[in-house]
Amino acid sequence: MASGVTLESIFNFALIAGVVYGFIFNAVFFLSKRRKGLALVYLALLVLFISLNNLQAWLIAKGIISENIFLHFFRVPWYFLCAPMFYAFIVYYLKVQEKVKTYLILSYGIFMGMCCFRLLLIWQGQSAGLSRDEMGFRIDVYSTYEEIVSFAYAVFILRKPIQIFSKNKKILEFVMIYDDLAWIKHFLTFAVLVFIIWFVTIFLNFDLQGFSDEKTNYLLRLTTSVLIYWIGFKGLFRYRVMEDRIVLRENIKQELLKGEKLSLIH
Repeated sequence: MASGVTLESIFNFALIAGVVYGFIFNAVFFLSKRRKGLALVYLALLVLFISLNNLQAWLIAKGIISENIFLHFFRVPWYFLCAPMFYAFIVYYLKVQEKVKTYLILSYGIFMGMCCFRLLLIWQGQSAGLSRDEMGFRIDVYSTYEEIVSFAYAVFILRKPIQIFSKNKKILEFVMIYDDLAWIKHFLTFAVLVFIIWFVTIFLNFDLQGFSDEKTNYLLRLTTSVLIYWIGFKGLFRYRVMEDRIVLRENIKQELLKGEKLSLIH
């Protein structure tokens, strides 16, 4: 390996490259003048939140952190919103009657609560005159349990799209007449893989003194970067086809309803 090139630098490059690609994907998607369905909007938001989370991790790894105590210790839990966005995408793409808005409102509420609680911890630590090391220890301990709660909630959310594929066979059979759902199933499999790596990362990084920043999450970050590339590839080259199929499916549904009404009249 060339001098100066380390495994850490390769991981960091892959991380920031995935972030840039994710931002480009969102820029192209949201600046497009074509009609955007809710399914694709939530897919783009999933890419955005993964990108923001990895950007934050890259800035921390590179030591690009403000000296301001609030900005220095504040971390936005973008990863918490990824599972709800994925679930919303599946529901709107498949046109399944699910109470997705309830889960989204709950998720946004918990997300804001986490942000506010972290700010409160920092404010209390500053008011108590804690040193930066003491403040860092307090935040690390909180981050440990925040991530465990986030993982548990994400598993709870992830079971919903799995149930959709396992219990709504009639809906899926109708959809598959018009849509190739193989790529979504691969997407779901990839998501499960990310969850497994996430669980292993939490397990390996957890100790009695909290979450250690020295223990890097390279594999998890790299996997989510690959996920960004994969979603971006499918989204940039297939979202028009996806949107057209959704519209086509809706038109066919309306024609079937009209046909049923006419048959009843005659």
